Amino acid sequence: MSTISTRRYLAGAALVTAALALGACSRVQEQPRVPLSQAVEGAAESTQQNPHDALAPEARTALDAGNAAFRAGKLDDALTQYRLAAKAEPENAAPYYGIYMVAQKKGDQKLMETALADVQAHSKGSKMLTDSSMAKMHTK
Repeated sequence: MSTISTRRYLAGAALVTAALALGACSRVQEQPRVPLSQAVEGAAESTQQNPHDALAPEARTALDAGNAAFRAGKLDDALTQYRLAAKAEPENAAPYYGIYMVAQKKGDQKLMETALADVQAHSKGSKMLTDSSMAKMHTK
C-alpha cells in the first residue's frame, strides 16, 4: 500500500468513526431531573406495591430459591422449594404456578392438572400472577 492510499484509508476510517460517534451521541436524551426527596419517596412506594415483597419472608425465600433452581434446571429442588412456599403462603397462587411449571417441564400430566387447579383456586385477588415482575422472575 502506498503512502497516499494509507492516508486516504486512515482519513476514511476517521470519518466513519466520527460519524458513528456523532450518531450515537444524537440518540442520547437527557432524562428529566427529579428531586432526591421525590425519588426516595417513589422508590419506597414501589417497594410497598410489589406483590413479591408482600409475601411472608419464608414464602418469599422459598419462592426465590425455587425460581433459581428452576432456571438452573434442578427441577426436583425447585419443586421442593415451591411446595415449601405453598405451605408458608397457602392462599397465594404463585407457588402453585411454580409447581405447574416444574410439572410441565417434567411432563407430569397429573401434577400439572392439580397445580393448575390450585393456581386457579388461589388466583382470585392475587396480584402476583398478573404482575409483570412474576413473569420476569421465571424467565431470567
